Amino acid sequence: SAAYALISYQTAYLKAHHPVEFMAALLTCDGDNTDKIVRLVGDARQSGLRVLPPDVNASRKGFSVDAGAIRFGLGAIKNVGEGAVDTILEARTTDGAFSSLFDFTERVDMKRINRRVLEALVKSGAFDGFGQERHVLWNSLDRAIDHAATKAREAASGQTSLFDLFGSGGGGGGKAATNVTAIAYATGGEVWSDKQRLAFEKEAIGFYVSGHPLDRWQGDIARLGAHTTAEIERFQERQEVTVAGVVASLRERPMKSGDGRMGFVMLEDLRGQVECLFFRGYADAEAVLKSDEPIAVTGHIKREGDDEDSRVVKIQATRAVKLSDLRRDHTKKVILSVNADHVNPAHLHKLRDLCRAHPGRCSVSLEVVISGVGRATVLAHQSLVVDPADEFLAAAERVLGPGAVRLG
Repeated sequence: SAAYALISYQTAYLKAHHPVEFMAALLTCDGDNTDKIVRLVGDARQSGLRVLPPDVNASRKGFSVDAGAIRFGLGAIKNVGEGAVDTILEARTTDGAFSSLFDFTERVDMKRINRRVLEALVKSGAFDGFGQERHVLWNSLDRAIDHAATKAREAASGQTSLFDLFGSGGGGGGKAATNVTAIAYATGGEVWSDKQRLAFEKEAIGFYVSGHPLDRWQGDIARLGAHTTAEIERFQERQEVTVAGVVASLRERPMKSGDGRMGFVMLEDLRGQVECLFFRGYADAEAVLKSDEPIAVTGHIKREGDDEDSRVVKIQATRAVKLSDLRRDHTKKVILSVNADHVNPAHLHKLRDLCRAHPGRCSVSLEVVISGVGRATVLAHQSLVVDPADEFLAAAERVLGPGAVRLG
């Protein structure tokens, strides 16, 4: 008992006085347990701690502390093996930070890093520090690989370029000073949407770091009165509950009676995961569960396990609905906040075209903000009605700025 008390005191002290270091250590210890990582990342964010994605210029092999935030380690990226991580850290230690994607492929040992590794690094956000969008980096991989192969052949044959000879070029120390800036990133290609970017991030790391698919739905979840996966622990057996999240995994199995199928869904939100069991109602919910969209699941608490203290909380689900459908049902108007100091006629024309491109049933109001005067709300023409889909709201915020769109 005394030994446990001492450990409890030490961990409580570290958590209170060194929360970032403490959480980074916990994440490193549970690095192979995705469920625990999701919960710990949620707890860290709930405590106001920043969690940063992996970065080839800042990450270590495991979780670490970076400028007061928790930095994901390169070893947490799927398909990036220990050998690849070691060669990245060796090159960075020897010649300094990487200045570009082309500098990276030139300096690391490409015998230990293949295209699959580079793709995982792009998807995880580990190359974001190069100042390029992820779709640009993705489309430039072939150029970077070819550049590295060319430099390797030149080195093997004893050749060098005039730029190398005079030491000009792209930043950094040592070998980083070669002319990597002469290589242009690939232009064009489809820009990754927030949804696609996060999906690739989840694929590469196993969870979301730079954002979460539920981030844009927090207002709708609050209006719905849904609970988080962390909150349902306190609910009693058979008590009804609603949880919003995204489907992390889905398993199907035939009913024992042979009449239809049942589904086992792992639902993930910002705080963790919970398993939802769909029995006879699975056929009605199947399309929603496979929609790849944020959903809300309603059901009753079910606790499984023999040990009373460690029984696992699950939800015996009765209903599943897409949050987008709930938003349409509960939204009557869309309010667009227009700052008169920053918006010009071109912005208003874009907004008008956006509204016409997303017809629906919700009225549109313009909240005009004038510095030093105040604000006034103007109802748009009655023919201008919109669908409050996430695509429309995101596009409107790109025109007006973050937080400029509200639902009523």
